[in-house]
Amino acid sequence: MTVTANTPCPATNTLPVLHMPDPVRNGATCMVRIDRVQVRMTRQNANVTMHIAVAVADYIGLVAFEGASGSYGLKLAHRNAELCIPLGQFIDLTALEQACLHWQSLTGKAILVEAD
Repeated sequence: MTVTANTPCPATNTLPVLHMPDPVRNGATCMVRIDRVQVRMTRQNANVTMHIAVAVADYIGLVAFEGASGSYGLKLAHRNAELCIPLGQFIDLTALEQACLHWQSLTGKAILVEAD
C-alpha cells in the first residue's frame, strides 16, 4: 500500500491532498482531504467523478497496527471498510508515534491499537 501526502497547511490545520489506493476499484487511486470536521474523498468511476463527504465524528478512531515485515501502519478506521483511510506505513515505533500524535491533533480522534 502506498500513501503519499503533502505536508499539512498550518493555517487551516488541513492536509491538502492525500492520494491512496481506492478501496472500491483495484488499480485506481482516490484523493482524500481530511480536517477536524470532514473527510472528503474524490473517486473516478466510469468517467464520473464521485465526491463523498463523511463526518470525522462517524469514524471509530486512529488505529495503529503491526504490518508485514515488522513495519507498522496507521489508518483512520470506519465501520464501513470502504471508508477507512490508510495514513501510512512506518519502519519503527518512533515514526508511528509521531504520526499518531500528528493525526490525533488534526482529527481529534482517539488512538487505538489493533491486536492479533
